[in-house]
Amino acid sequence: GATANVTSGTLSTGGNETITKLNAIGGTVNLTDDTLTLTGTGGNASSVGTSVTVTGGTISVAGVLDYEATSGSSALTIASGGTLTGAGTTTGKLTVQSGGNLALGNSPGTMSVGSADWLGGGTYSWEINSLTGGAGDGWDLLDVNGLLDIKSTEASPFVIALISLTSENAAGPLAGFDANSNYSFAIAYFDSISGFASNKFAFDTSAFGSAFNGSWSLMTSLDTG
Repeated sequence: GATANVTSGTLSTGGNETITKLNAIGGTVNLTDDTLTLTGTGGNASSVGTSVTVTGGTISVAGVLDYEATSGSSALTIASGGTLTGAGTTTGKLTVQSGGNLALGNSPGTMSVGSADWLGGGTYSWEINSLTGGAGDGWDLLDVNGLLDIKSTEASPFVIALISLTSENAAGPLAGFDANSNYSFAIAYFDSISGFASNKFAFDTSAFGSAFNGSWSLMTSLDTG
């Protein structure tokens, strides 16, 4: 499959395109109203660096994309089988489709988007390496500068996969975690939320390396409308 390398200047699409790998370290990626689908994984995983400006259209992640751009307006869609990582920013909408995996941050970190849709069967792989570091530093945070729309259902929930890390960001027990204590972590900020109900979510604790008693649940501090 094709690889697009962007180091300076502007890469512009001429219609909807599918490529294996996008390697953007500088310049501008201009999608106008088009969809650019990325399919590569492993050594062919795509990356968008911090100094890249991404404008217009939609990036559809069907492989793996590390998105670090600090200036962007494109929508980001995580398709089935796709994984989005990184701590980038876009004013566009983030959509996590069924089978898509949001693994934001840099163990951990913050991703900022204009709005977000969470669909049934999608996953937010949420990492934590510190009980005291705070949202975005000690654990992952999705910062939604608009509407967070929960489109999952009780029959097809959105999955929160809990991943504990050591202080060195290796998989393992979370330092200081007490199995008998109560904890509360902000995993997303938003201006407004729609469709929220706790039974529209499921938790995957298979990668949480600390023993715990009780259960995990999700709540919101805003009216759901």
